[in-house]
Amino acid sequence: STNLYYDMAAVTPMPGVSIVAYNSKDQVVYTLTAADLPTYSGDFFAQMDSVQYYLIGNGTTRLEARSPFFGIHKATVSRVAITVINDFIHVNRNADNTDQYNVKLVVGTWDDMVTNVCTPESSCPDIVFIGSTQVAGQAANQTIVQLDSFFDEYTKINSWLLKDAFSKVRVARNFQTTCLPYARCVHSCLKSLQFTYYDYTYKGDWYAVPLTTDMRLLYYNTTTFNKLGLTHPPPVGTTWGDEWWSNWNWTQFTQYANTIRNSGLGYGFTFSGTYDEETKFMAMIARNWDVQVVTSNGSCGLRNSNFNEVLDQVIRPLFLPNSAGLTAANADSFYDNTTVGFKEWQNTPIDQVNLTTLDPNIFCCQYNSVPVPITGMNIDTVEGRPFATLWAKQVAASNSTNSTTTAVNVTAYVGDLGVAFAPGIATYLGGTAVAITQGAKQKELAWKFITFMTSQDPATPYLNAWSYPAGLPPPYDTSLELPPWSAQPYEVARTTFKHAVPIQYPNTAIPQFSSIEKAHGLYPSIQLILEIILKNATNDQAINRACQVLEDIMAPACTVQDWVFTQPQVCSPGTNHLDLTYAWSPNSTCRRGQPLPLTYSLQCPYVPFNSPFGLAIVMLTGIGLMTSLVYMLMLAWYRRSNPIKMASFVFCEVILLGSVFMYMTSFFMTDNPVLWKCNVSIWVLVIGFGMTFGGLFVKLMRIYKIFSNKGLKVIRVTDWFLFKNLLIIIAFEIAALLVWTLANGGPQMVSTIIGMEPTQNVTIYRDMCNFGSLGALVGLGVVNLVLIILAVGVAFATWSVPTQYNETKVIITSVFGVAFGCFVCVPLLFVVPSASVAMIVGPAIDIVLLFSMAVFCVPKLYESIRLENRRASRSSTKPGCCGWASAIAKSTQGSKSSKSKVSKDSASGEMERHLSEISDSEEYNIRMNPTALAPVARRNVWNASNSNNSDNDEQSAIRRFNFGLSSTPANQGFCPHCGLGIGDCGER
Repeated sequence: STNLYYDMAAVTPMPGVSIVAYNSKDQVVYTLTAADLPTYSGDFFAQMDSVQYYLIGNGTTRLEARSPFFGIHKATVSRVAITVINDFIHVNRNADNTDQYNVKLVVGTWDDMVTNVCTPESSCPDIVFIGSTQVAGQAANQTIVQLDSFFDEYTKINSWLLKDAFSKVRVARNFQTTCLPYARCVHSCLKSLQFTYYDYTYKGDWYAVPLTTDMRLLYYNTTTFNKLGLTHPPPVGTTWGDEWWSNWNWTQFTQYANTIRNSGLGYGFTFSGTYDEETKFMAMIARNWDVQVVTSNGSCGLRNSNFNEVLDQVIRPLFLPNSAGLTAANADSFYDNTTVGFKEWQNTPIDQVNLTTLDPNIFCCQYNSVPVPITGMNIDTVEGRPFATLWAKQVAASNSTNSTTTAVNVTAYVGDLGVAFAPGIATYLGGTAVAITQGAKQKELAWKFITFMTSQDPATPYLNAWSYPAGLPPPYDTSLELPPWSAQPYEVARTTFKHAVPIQYPNTAIPQFSSIEKAHGLYPSIQLILEIILKNATNDQAINRACQVLEDIMAPACTVQDWVFTQPQVCSPGTNHLDLTYAWSPNSTCRRGQPLPLTYSLQCPYVPFNSPFGLAIVMLTGIGLMTSLVYMLMLAWYRRSNPIKMASFVFCEVILLGSVFMYMTSFFMTDNPVLWKCNVSIWVLVIGFGMTFGGLFVKLMRIYKIFSNKGLKVIRVTDWFLFKNLLIIIAFEIAALLVWTLANGGPQMVSTIIGMEPTQNVTIYRDMCNFGSLGALVGLGVVNLVLIILAVGVAFATWSVPTQYNETKVIITSVFGVAFGCFVCVPLLFVVPSASVAMIVGPAIDIVLLFSMAVFCVPKLYESIRLENRRASRSSTKPGCCGWASAIAKSTQGSKSSKSKVSKDSASGEMERHLSEISDSEEYNIRMNPTALAPVARRNVWNASNSNNSDNDEQSAIRRFNFGLSSTPANQGFCPHCGLGIGDCGER
């Protein structure tokens, strides 16, 4: 029948179902009836391009389907979809003839089938129509559900397995059973292969039901072949033998193409197609040389050395011009010189083209947008292309009658078109499938609709109806045996179908493969061809660059596992941050579409010298350190003054030296921690504490020993005695430090958690100071705690000693300050991070020491300076002021006038007199009248009993009291208030 091609669409839509078309604003565009569906096209519904979805039926249960059937150019398949849904609604009506269901059919593009599916930004359809290359990707993303359970349920109901119907496509011939290399295996082992398995499964599970088939056939101009005497390709030509693919191969195809081109009739090979047609074309050729375009692990297979033969024997002879400047193929269809950016790419040296940033839009990718006369051969999809010249003329006649498009002379573009097998061992196989989404609200209803639309019942041949627009049989073995696909005109299609394989065969589909179509425009194959044509690329250059693009396209989307971060050893200069930087993993093969994370900053686990906190600590510590050094120098300068001698110059220097050590602790606690700094920071802190606190402690002990004397005896407290006690304290400190340093290996650098990397949730560690054995730490703490407790106790015991006779309260204030700093700061060394220790302990030590040393030193220095200034100014006007003779005279006179007077004032005066009588310059000891140390009542009694002989035995009553390192000159009196800020020397 001359009308066979059009008579196949014999499904008559059932009437009475509501069909309404809506635009993107949910406004009605138009309504349809069952009568409109057989001729539904842009010819009668010009607004079809504005339709975004259809609502079919008025039932209460909604089923939503998303399809790539948008626009006038998809009218033939969209009318099939609406027809099938229309009948589904009608067949499943309620008993009262009302609709049970309504179906929302969303129309879009192929990209819409895999983007924004069940996301917050879009709706979640129950059913989605997807291409064969998209199934694995959607399954891996868990966008669609596994269908094995539905297949099992179908088997129980129908007693046969649905997937068997579309998975066991066999070659009718009996070939050898031993597989040759994988390319030959297409024929040698095809007997039991299930080709749809390679497209519609993922990890062995079925995720989609095949709906239509796509494959490539050869179309050739029979007039040209007859004129040049070329043997027609198989099956028209009968001399190719049973294994026609051995002789009708790509080498023979290339020879034919060049013969036609050299004849002057036109292109020997006209390349056409859409989407990734170059990849399918390249895969068909490469398979004959046992080359996979994509390997099993998703990498580029073009690096196979056999692919050089593909380039030398097929690609270059087809697309490079001959000596006459003619090319066998239409290479100029691959590009457009007027496209913005193309000339720049063409003029850029090949090694300077950045493939990852190259704009794919500079290449032409719709090769059949403008008809090109097929003067020789053409390899293309069957969709929209009739099998014979007769059918082509029928298409032209139909268009001239039913279409607004002006009819053209079909023969001028198509010629006397014949159809044959594509050269080589196998052709391309693809197709369309239907799947159920993971977020579907009506999964059971969706499966019910799928089984309905795949019906091959003669009364409801919906499966055939889907395949009519493509002109190919459905991918079911039973379809090949049923009309109309069993008719003779489809012999070429049936045989080709049995010799067609997916691009990835013999590997199962990988999720990344769908990225080839998504990256529409920048394909490795077109790049390879264009670099050979326009840039004179060598085989190695073309292959490596094509593989770079292919592997980037095929690579999975980058995830957090595809980058690595680098943790620096030191914190960033000028900040208090440890910055993690990111880079792609050397072993990563992911697609670089996702940018690397920005630098992630962690709080620095230590305080860098050059950070704001570090600079503040260093400056504060430096101020304290310089202050102590200045104190030491000034005390040395005024060491002969009475206030300094009274305070014991050497001990003051020892105390200040200890403060210098303690100040140094802050330096060792800042900046990058290393083991020696961990040790030294504790050693200088403890030794400095022992010197400072111990010096203050022994000075208090001397005062306590003197003023707690209950007996009436001379007390000798030499400086050497004090030094021995201080050395004992420091010896205990050193012993405790040695135990701490050596116990259990001592302090060590240990990995400490400093934060969490956010993208990979990796715990970040940093080597930080570990302060050694806990027991040793406790022992070290106990030694210093005992010292603090004793010092505070002695301080309280001597608090009531009159200030004018000593520096008790000054020392006690310093003791309290240092003790407070130690009680607050030292525990922080073991309970807070190193950075916090440096930021808290360092400034705290500095401030406490600044205060304590100022209280200890400033009054002494102030009085020493004031005394020296007064002595210098009065030495010429008041000779004898504060002189030794004046002091004795005054004391003698005071003694005589108050022999019988016993009072608190006379006792103070007596003490003052005895303190001023200093001698014994070589021994530097203290020899005191017991009455000066006894309680007031005892002193009064003793004075009363000895009043008669005080004048005669004055020398025996004198006791020497010396706090300095040298004796006071005999001609110079001593003022007990000097250095304490009480009273004036020499004032009468």
